[in-house]
Amino acid sequence: MLTVQYAKDPVYGNAQNTFINLIVKFEEMPDELPFCATPNDPEEYGREIYANAKAGLYGEVAPYVPPPEPPVA
Repeated sequence: MLTVQYAKDPVYGNAQNTFINLIVKFEEMPDELPFCATPNDPEEYGREIYANAKAGLYGEVAPYVPPPEPPVA
């Protein structure tokens, strides 16, 4: 199991707010990593990260912002 040292910059990853993207630093790894947290993650630490993010432990979860529409040719 991985141990979260810290997490930051949570933002909802879709309009339905069913997952949260954030940056996580695990104690077992040298670098921060992008992480997609879901309530149904197969790993316990993934579900814990999601629950903590929803609870605001990593800061307020920013709203989803859809990508810009591609220009019309």
